[in-house]
Amino acid sequence: MNRQEPVIDANAKPYKTLTERVTLSWKELLGLKPAAGPQEPTLGLEPESPAAPAATPQAVPAAAAPKGPEVTVPPPDALAPKPFEPQPLVLSEEEKKAIIERLTPRIEASVREGLRDVLDLSVSNAVARMKGDLERTLSSLVAQAIEREIKSLRVDDIVKR
Repeated sequence: MNRQEPVIDANAKPYKTLTERVTLSWKELLGLKPAAGPQEPTLGLEPESPAAPAATPQAVPAAAAPKGPEVTVPPPDALAPKPFEPQPLVLSEEEKKAIIERLTPRIEASVREGLRDVLDLSVSNAVARMKGDLERTLSSLVAQAIEREIKSLRVDDIVKR
C-alpha cells in the first residue's frame, strides 16, 4: 500500500482575495441568525461580537444595525477566586467525650509499649554492666579474702601440726 501525501493545488480554486470567496453583502451577513447549535461556554457573560473592519465597501447606517441586549461585565475583582478560609471546627461536649473515649486506649497502649521498650533496654544494659563489674572484681575479691585469711592464721600452729 503506497502512502500518498495530500497536495494543495493553488490552481484548483480561482479565488485570490477574500471578497471573491465571500459572496454575501454586509446587510445579508448582519441579517443572518446564529445557528442554534452548541456554543462555547461563556461563564455567564455574553460573547463579544467581532469588530467590523474600519473601511468597508458597503457601510451599514447605525440606525439600521440591530441592537443586542446590553451586557454588563462585573469587575475583575468579582470574578477572581476567593481564597479558601477554613471554618473553625465546633464540637459538642458529647462529640468531645466520644473522641476522648475512642483515642484514650490507643494512645495509652502506645505510650505503655514505648515505656516498656525503654525499660527493657535500660534493664538489660544495667544487668550487662553489673555482670561485667562482677567478673572484673570477683578475682580481686577472692584474692583479698585469701590474703586476709592467711594473715589471720598463725603459721606456727600450722607448722606444729
